[in-house]
Amino acid sequence: MAIENLKSDLYRDQQAGGNVPDALLVKGRTKTATGTITNGAADSNTSKYLLVELPSHVLIDPNTEFKVSGWGFADLRIGTKDDVTAFVNLLTAAAATQPMVTKFDANHGKALWEVAGLAEDPGGVIGIYAHAVAAAAGAGTMPFVITYIDN
Repeated sequence: MAIENLKSDLYRDQQAGGNVPDALLVKGRTKTATGTITNGAADSNTSKYLLVELPSHVLIDPNTEFKVSGWGFADLRIGTKDDVTAFVNLLTAAAATQPMVTKFDANHGKALWEVAGLAEDPGGVIGIYAHAVAAAAGAGTMPFVITYIDN
């Protein structure tokens, strides 16, 4: 068997002149936005609730989570202003909490703009919204923690 002495993708291959690793992956700092959004019992279809705006380049951490069990809608849709289901699309009865990304899934180590399904980084900030796709079933609240990596 061969004995190898290899490095992860967090290191540049000096001899081959490889790509410089993303600074956020190597030395980014974890930051957290913690909040609660409230909806009224009379809120209707197409209502939008801005949770937070983040720089498009940040990496979304798997500790990002929404407590959906008290949300006043039967459906949970978390997305951008224009893409209702960019991040989360489920029935609130299906889970008490819902992550935005899952550790080691296809969005592992990806920037917010990539997780949102955009073709390229738009720059600036991307708003993360909860959307109503039907009338509210009642008043409710949704606490959330959005953890991300930035420099």
